[in-house]
Amino acid sequence: MFDALAVAGCEQQLSDKTWRSWFSQSAIVPKLDKAKVLDAFAVKAIRVPGPLGGPLVPLPGGTFSALIHGGIVQALTAPSKAKKLLPILLARVLEYEPLSPVHLHLDAIEIGALAEGVGDIPWMVVKALGAERILDILAARWRPRHGTVYSELSSDMALEWQDASEEERCSIRTSCARFKPDRFQYFMNTAPIPDWGKVGIEPDIAGTHIYKALFAIGADSSFLVADRLSTWSLDLATAALAMHALAWTNRYETFGTRVSEEMIYWGAFDSLLFKDKEPSFDQFDLLPAMEISSAEWNTDSDRTLLLGRQAYHETLAELGASPSEVLGIAMRGARAHPLIYSN
Repeated sequence: MFDALAVAGCEQQLSDKTWRSWFSQSAIVPKLDKAKVLDAFAVKAIRVPGPLGGPLVPLPGGTFSALIHGGIVQALTAPSKAKKLLPILLARVLEYEPLSPVHLHLDAIEIGALAEGVGDIPWMVVKALGAERILDILAARWRPRHGTVYSELSSDMALEWQDASEEERCSIRTSCARFKPDRFQYFMNTAPIPDWGKVGIEPDIAGTHIYKALFAIGADSSFLVADRLSTWSLDLATAALAMHALAWTNRYETFGTRVSEEMIYWGAFDSLLFKDKEPSFDQFDLLPAMEISSAEWNTDSDRTLLLGRQAYHETLAELGASPSEVLGIAMRGARAHPLIYSN
């Protein structure tokens, strides 16, 4: 590996001992200065897909430093000399932006695991601030009006072009050329959108309810294909964890003796995304959440939800993680503050 880094033009600044310590059974958290060295290596040596499946581009600078030493929990819990902490925390969380959807997913895992307060601010408030910010970021990406994610996804034409033979591509170009001006680039760059009539989501859905919209988008099997499916599945899992974290701050209402919407949706998310066993579409797994949504579900939708599960599991596998590991960490906060009923 060090030989490959040398070929890539990266100066040797990490010792073999340091590298091995990061991957030992008793792994240590890399210090910030070493993480910055790793960032310098990564910018030169790692390429990731560009927008809309375009040419590979360098990994953004500061990626590893932000993943290891940044994140929404770090922003919320960083030391402050201010006498009144709540305004400071509010400002920090409103300014917070993740590097990527994967970074936001890590944020959701960490906010789920959070069990301590900050100064005189109780854990419920800190946890709620972080979870709400994550859901708001997801809402900005996926809400029906002006969602930013759609322009990042492959258009219908791009997907058709990708799978077309040379003869079919000639036919596509000829068909588009009949318009003046030629409509080929327009169709290639047209952002895809779900069938909102089938999804059944109000355009002004609240950020704290974006998990409902993401689940309902699963009903549109025509939309959720290729990169759209993998992008959606990761954000669905992020929304699920953030929703649970937020709901747990009011756990006696949301996960108490009364069956709540949060309880119903979490049952669906847990069985679909985080369990080893493939879920069923009956009253014990996904059906209750499907019934309280306004989406138009069918057998194609069922298959799409399972494909989304598979895509999420594959994303985790590429990162060297598993759904059970993710859930185990994210539920630390709930285990630290369980539901307790006295006689």
